[in-house]
Amino acid sequence: RHAGLTGAVSVSYATVAGSAVAGADFAAQSGVLTWANGESGSKAITVQILPDRVLDGPKAFSVSLEAPSGGVFIGAPGGASATATVMINDADEDNFPPGCMLPLTGWTFAGAGWSVATDSFFAPPCGLKSNPTIDGSNARMQFAGNFVAGTVSFARRVSTLRGNDCLRFFIDGLEQNIGGNCASGLGASGEAAWTTLSFNISVGSHTLVWSYEKDASGSAGADAAWIDNVVLPLGGAPQIQSAPPAGGLLNIPYSHTYLVGGSPTIAYTLLSPTLPDGLSLNTATGVISGIPRALGTFSGFVRAFNDAFPPFTQQPFLISIVGAAPGAPVIESALTESRRARINVSTSTSAGSAPITSYNATCNPSAITGMNATATVDVAGLVNGVEYSCDITATNTYGTSPASAPVIVTPQTTAPSAPTIGTATSGDGRAFIGFATPVSDGGLEITRYTATCNPGFLIGTGDVSPVVVNNLLNRTLYSCSVTATNALGTSAASATAAVIPSTTAPLTLVGVFSRKSHGFAGTFELPIDTASAIAGAVTVEPRSIGAAHQIVFKFNNAVTTSVSFTALDASNGIVGASLLISGTEVMLSIPNLADASRAAIFLSGVNGSPQVFSAALGFLVGDVTSSHAVNASDIGGVKARSGQISTAGNFVFDLNANGTINASDIQIVKARSGALLR
Repeated sequence: RHAGLTGAVSVSYATVAGSAVAGADFAAQSGVLTWANGESGSKAITVQILPDRVLDGPKAFSVSLEAPSGGVFIGAPGGASATATVMINDADEDNFPPGCMLPLTGWTFAGAGWSVATDSFFAPPCGLKSNPTIDGSNARMQFAGNFVAGTVSFARRVSTLRGNDCLRFFIDGLEQNIGGNCASGLGASGEAAWTTLSFNISVGSHTLVWSYEKDASGSAGADAAWIDNVVLPLGGAPQIQSAPPAGGLLNIPYSHTYLVGGSPTIAYTLLSPTLPDGLSLNTATGVISGIPRALGTFSGFVRAFNDAFPPFTQQPFLISIVGAAPGAPVIESALTESRRARINVSTSTSAGSAPITSYNATCNPSAITGMNATATVDVAGLVNGVEYSCDITATNTYGTSPASAPVIVTPQTTAPSAPTIGTATSGDGRAFIGFATPVSDGGLEITRYTATCNPGFLIGTGDVSPVVVNNLLNRTLYSCSVTATNALGTSAASATAAVIPSTTAPLTLVGVFSRKSHGFAGTFELPIDTASAIAGAVTVEPRSIGAAHQIVFKFNNAVTTSVSFTALDASNGIVGASLLISGTEVMLSIPNLADASRAAIFLSGVNGSPQVFSAALGFLVGDVTSSHAVNASDIGGVKARSGQISTAGNFVFDLNANGTINASDIQIVKARSGALLR
């Protein structure tokens, strides 16, 4: 204290680890020292030094003082903190057993075992002594490890029944002469004072065994053996030879291996405070591994140790975990259409530390771009016949990846590729041929699909799947295929599907469609996925309601009975609708349905069938991609088709269903940007 003794004063203190580690070499302390009003003199800070079974050598920690109160200062006037360094000195000789504790790494004890003893030793303050051993048994001590060429030495003493109870020593199972006064073998017995013995040993792995063995009966003296001052020419004390662990990436597998010289086998331990969440240290192999699950910087120490002298080394770590951008995408394929390219990214692309939020493609010349949330990116606005070099980057919340290797594309128009054949459904004198649309429309809108059934080369045409082929002979086996046609030509035929028309064909729903007239361009039907529940990934009708939405259920046979129906919204409220039956079709007209809503329709009693036929769909004007949201992809799709007359391949972009895709449709989709299907 300075400037008198009036008033209470205090200062905070805390220990700070250095080469000496809290919890391993000393007990961490912190607190407040207080002097009462009028009190003077010094205050003591007590720090416990922790014993271990190793000879550490000099190590240091510090004690910090800070936050003085009561108007005092630390050190010089105005001083608010100070630090003192404390050295821990291990002045003991390199004796055995280390720290007067049982040695660990490489050592095993069996039978009655051995203990640290102070009743007799070769070098103070302790040695090892066989535990009390019953007749006919033994107390064994074994060391296994890697040696350099040299000399094994130790001191031994025995106090036993001469000739009968013997201390024996083995190298790799071969008994060595340590006394030669036992009834058999080369051991030591009777009363023998401390004697130092030495044995040559070659480089390599060896096993040493000390065994105090008693015969069937009798004892004399202390009935014990002592071992002290063991010196082993091991490969050396552990030395960490590798650099400290590097930083890591969130959610990306991490691995660091400590390279440590020394022998016997090295073991490892983690000292405070901690590794990053998700990582762990293998204490046998010295490998830090796992998947980091938290951002931040983590510090501590890893110690490598064995029972050589000095017996351990340690290395601090400072591991920073940061978020990683995705890896460079791998382009799996690139398809060209008229004025556009569709680039597909491999699903093996590394997402980095967070899910990929977007893929961005760039095609040069002219740096024409495209973006999508999924791994298929369309780049529109290309010039037919021009060669482009296109690459893709991937983005997540932590950044954008390097660009992929480029792919070369040259957009041009062609005939479509072949449709994929589906199921052929039989009816009375007819068949409904299902198919999936071609992978490529050739760069032009598909204008029709043609189904052909043989024998007889009977055909049917349509805009969507399935296509009906009439005038077939019942009970005749037909083989049917489908082609697709655009303005440049007709595709190759699909594979075939077999069908046998029949007057007794069971009633089958062949498809559900949203039908609208597009003025002079004709009537077009949007296929509805009947597998989705109303709350699920329903098909979206993007065209304006007009007078009403018309939902058409198509069956393989004519509907000849009355039909009951129920139409519900997403809240199970009744949706107003009217029903009309025409041939094989049941048509529901829904005149009043809010945009961005969903509906489910249920039919029963069709031709007396007990089956209930159902379909659910959404209504969101402008959602031409059926993503349940109106976004830039929808706007771009409508713009790209501006000026086209509605066809079977592009009618969904004719949002007002007037027969032409034009500025009115662009205005509609822009006005709906950001709308979501409820």
